[in-house]
Amino acid sequence: MTGASGFLGWHLAQSWQLGGEAVGLYYRQQFEGAPWSWERINLLRDQELRELLDRLAPDAIIHAAAIANSSFCEEHPALSYHVNVYASLTLADYAKARGIPFLFVSSDMVFNGHSAPYDEDSFAYPLLQYGSQKLAVEEALLADYPNAYICRLPLLLGIGPAYSKHFFGRWLAQLADEEGEQLAAFSDEYRTPLSAYEAARYLQQLLALIYYNTEEKLPRIWHFPGPERLSRLALAQKMAHCFGLDAHKILAASLADIQPARPEDLSMQSLYAAKYLNYSPLSLAAQLEEIAAKS
Repeated sequence: MTGASGFLGWHLAQSWQLGGEAVGLYYRQQFEGAPWSWERINLLRDQELRELLDRLAPDAIIHAAAIANSSFCEEHPALSYHVNVYASLTLADYAKARGIPFLFVSSDMVFNGHSAPYDEDSFAYPLLQYGSQKLAVEEALLADYPNAYICRLPLLLGIGPAYSKHFFGRWLAQLADEEGEQLAAFSDEYRTPLSAYEAARYLQQLLALIYYNTEEKLPRIWHFPGPERLSRLALAQKMAHCFGLDAHKILAASLADIQPARPEDLSMQSLYAAKYLNYSPLSLAAQLEEIAAKS
């Protein structure tokens, strides 16, 4: 698994159910107690990545690594493209050559936010570099990599490792700081957020379904939306309530006040997850309670 030391990787480690020997790829940092061995790799070094894959000889690949900071991708399009696109296709090339499953973790950011809710068959047209890079990989996989599957995740919720810069932990810290600045959250940006614990559980189920499937032709694109469509402002208020923090510190902000333009409504729905995986995520309140209990 690439990105094993990241936010999603950390949550996969907390709920690991897949058998066999696992290897987590990381670049800068790693956490203790992972159910896999670690291998360090710089995804900018294509040849070293190929050599590592040849040495490890995996039976399946979960590709969760990415430069996911949308602002960084806007400011550094060439660097982020190399990591988010070229490295992804290097991994996919290996998987294709050996006929093993390749599970690509994508994003709701492949949509422009004008025609929500989006399902797996909806037309994708991103606004930002990050979404464009994810879509570039998706299109290549669908065209030339029959053993590759795409999992589009929504805004993920949770508290990752101590070094994580994920927005959820930053928001909680800001709300808990009585002397700090108020938290500005968009009232006009809508998502279908999902706990990273839930995402990790269903990602593993999806990989197991793909790996052991021998008869049925499975969908190539999968959505794992959260159970509720709400604005970032409403999400911040629910977080404050669940964690017992001061909701009065939350201020409404508007997408109209920022550049570049961000998608307004990236809420998703799924055509396939319930049918194949009995997808039924916990309520948002229950997801927040689980995060609070485990933090």
